[in-house]
Amino acid sequence: MKLFQYLSTFFSSKPKERGQSQPKQRERLGASNVDYYRAKKSVHFPFDFDRWYPRLKEYTFPSTILPITPQTARAMVHFYQQKFLDREELTLEDIEQLQELERILLHAMEVYESGVFPRMSNRSPKDGLPLLEDSETLLSKYKTALESSDDPNEKLIKLSELQMKSLHCQTPQQVMNLLLTSERIYTDLILALACLRDNPDDEWSTSIILREWQPTLREQNEFRLFVYQGKVTAISQYNHTCLYPSLTANEHNQEVLNALNDRLTEFAKKAHPEIGMKDYILDLAVVDDQIRIVELNPFAESTGGCLFSWRADHDLLHGNLESLRPCLRVRMEKRPDIKDLVEVVVEEQETVESHNNSPYYELLHEKTAARPG
Repeated sequence: MKLFQYLSTFFSSKPKERGQSQPKQRERLGASNVDYYRAKKSVHFPFDFDRWYPRLKEYTFPSTILPITPQTARAMVHFYQQKFLDREELTLEDIEQLQELERILLHAMEVYESGVFPRMSNRSPKDGLPLLEDSETLLSKYKTALESSDDPNEKLIKLSELQMKSLHCQTPQQVMNLLLTSERIYTDLILALACLRDNPDDEWSTSIILREWQPTLREQNEFRLFVYQGKVTAISQYNHTCLYPSLTANEHNQEVLNALNDRLTEFAKKAHPEIGMKDYILDLAVVDDQIRIVELNPFAESTGGCLFSWRADHDLLHGNLESLRPCLRVRMEKRPDIKDLVEVVVEEQETVESHNNSPYYELLHEKTAARPG
């Protein structure tokens, strides 16, 4: 399920080799950079899923929090280094940690008949490699979808839907493959371990999160709310790259948008006392006519502004402009560069699938089989 901003991963200037950023990443693990990461962590820590979920269970989707140990995190890091960076890091002890994690996931997933969307405490593995049930690759699904329409906006919507579905996991193996092949997850774990190594008193709080899969959730029904000093100041369509006819093609469009604005704002007011902060960004989804919290983020430029600009819309976002209701923005015209975006999505997937994308368990079996004696 794409409940998070995965499109930004693909809309880079050009495809990136998996693991390409790691030399830079290793450079960033000096003392000053670990201090930077620790400072960043102090800002983002209250917004980690396992921090806010216990307070907001009734406002969001059913989820399971599975804390992991530094040993398990280290095993996940070693797997990535072995598979993508050609470093002989994965040990038999690491394999035992990963096999135990697989058993834990199997038990935890039994309660979710519709499957799960996996993530870690602070980010999702939206750049991970999915284990698809059929023999098709995600790239082949992309190309089939592109042939079904000549409209680049419709193409981008279809690609977004396919990317969302690729994160739907019904087996622990599918969860493991996404997590273990995600550079985002690898980066977060290696930095968290570096902080712990440099400061043993640093609080370790890293978890795998299983969120109940929502089969009726659609991206056009996801919105980002900006909350400043306890007041909703602005609302944006979440996936701001696509134009959704359901949000724009209506002769009573403004009335519909005003009603939506009021519903989202009232929900945010109701949930606000339980959130426990004055300034934050709240991602909401309308599912089966019910509003649910998707995610909390800091009210800061490190969080994407969607259809708002942190600089150009500074006064609006900070509540300095008088208005009857929060400013709601949805895309009313197709992006002029939408054809380029479609091409980037496909090129990125071609790059990913040109590398070693065999299932994670093949490497585990290979290492176990090579065991002496």
